[in-house]
Amino acid sequence: MKLKDVIKLPAEEQADLFWNINVVKPIYILRVGLKRYKYTELGEHCYRDADYIKRLFFEDNLESLLLGLTECFKIPRSKLMTMRFVLLLRCVKAIKNDIESDIEEQNKLAFFSDEKTKMAMKMSKSEVMNQFGIYNVIETLSEGKKDKWNYFLNLKYREVKLMVAFNAISGDLNKRFQKNYEQLNKIS
Repeated sequence: MKLKDVIKLPAEEQADLFWNINVVKPIYILRVGLKRYKYTELGEHCYRDADYIKRLFFEDNLESLLLGLTECFKIPRSKLMTMRFVLLLRCVKAIKNDIESDIEEQNKLAFFSDEKTKMAMKMSKSEVMNQFGIYNVIETLSEGKKDKWNYFLNLKYREVKLMVAFNAISGDLNKRFQKNYEQLNKIS
């Protein structure tokens, strides 16, 4: 069955078919006719595009999914429509795995934020800043210099993730060092 046939099915039947994403294996190189399309990992996209792909994936509709596939595989939409549905699912699975891995890595960084900091952020209602998405990270990395935003937005996603991880780990280390240093000074 091709994607163009799946689209014609009732929503419930489409949902049943999309459930198969849980059992298919991801595909990273796709052959359609004589042409090959290679998956570009999130880390290889610029930060702005990687964020766009992740947001498309979480919109949870076919149109967004197709946009994400064209972005990651650089495959024309017309080719997607005539693709076997199982192949399309395998491509989606590649993106899904990449995004899940990315989220898992981000969650590991939460370890470096102590409970007092988390509580203070919650009390300050810091979640209001979530509406600005990637610009929170860009603002931090650019140290408030708006003229440097484009530089960070256009860096590869993996480079931005490395910088964020470095800042989180070094910030945590500095806090622990200060605390330990102060305790040593009290003893002597």
